[in-house]
Amino acid sequence: ETYSLSGYMTRFAVKKTKGNVGFHSALGVISPGFETNDLGFTWVTNVINMHVAAGYSWFEPTNWFRNANVWLMTSRNYDFEGRQLFEQYYATTYINLLNYWSISSWLQITPDGLDLHDTRGGPAIAYYGYKAAFLELSTDTRKKLRLSGSVYYDFIDDGGYDRNYGLELTYNPSPSIKLSLSADFNEILSHQQWVANVPDSSAVSTYYTSYVFSDLDEQVTSGTIRLDWGFTPRLSLQMYVQPYIAVGSYSDYKRLSEGGTYDFEPYDYQGPNPDFN
Repeated sequence: ETYSLSGYMTRFAVKKTKGNVGFHSALGVISPGFETNDLGFTWVTNVINMHVAAGYSWFEPTNWFRNANVWLMTSRNYDFEGRQLFEQYYATTYINLLNYWSISSWLQITPDGLDLHDTRGGPAIAYYGYKAAFLELSTDTRKKLRLSGSVYYDFIDDGGYDRNYGLELTYNPSPSIKLSLSADFNEILSHQQWVANVPDSSAVSTYYTSYVFSDLDEQVTSGTIRLDWGFTPRLSLQMYVQPYIAVGSYSDYKRLSEGGTYDFEPYDYQGPNPDFN
């Protein structure tokens, strides 16, 4: 027996980049049947995406900075049934100071939404909204040795969070050699971590499958080494190494009560222990 899929993908965009005032807007569509396994990897289908962004850039130095920009953006995602999946409001800034140090930051506000994929083949599931913020400080990029540090906070309305702290040291002894060393610490508390899909004759409202979720308390410490070395215009060496240690514990097992909601009921999960350390 042979199965086939057919679909389409398209994207329209309008952008203004000349001058101090910038603008861009786009509409993208990926139909549910679109499939590219013979050509590459398709991350998601069944989505209609749109966004509008506007910003202002300062190109001439002032008494406070050499150049800077600020952008505001909002976006929406819908599926082909007309359900709103995702909504966000986003602001980002970049400032290059008089000493050539730079500050980058962004703020994102996302209301409650709907996830079509979190049940791994099951019904859609609602998720709580969240507020996220990012701040990075970098030293003079003209120097051979430079340092940057960043902080990322994500506060989820159900009490969960995602926090990341990072440091990166970059060394450019010559134009053809670049060595980067970075360290990151990430801590996550999720109240909506998928665990398993278990056939269950009592789960009538979720098509006789229990979609099991849990709390996940996770910490990840990682280091990254990256080397770019150009020998000739046609020959170069690139190396990327990232050792890490991850620890995670699962608790408070529950199953989805009804598709399209964030309603759960306690569940006695008897599967393999998913904890890792």
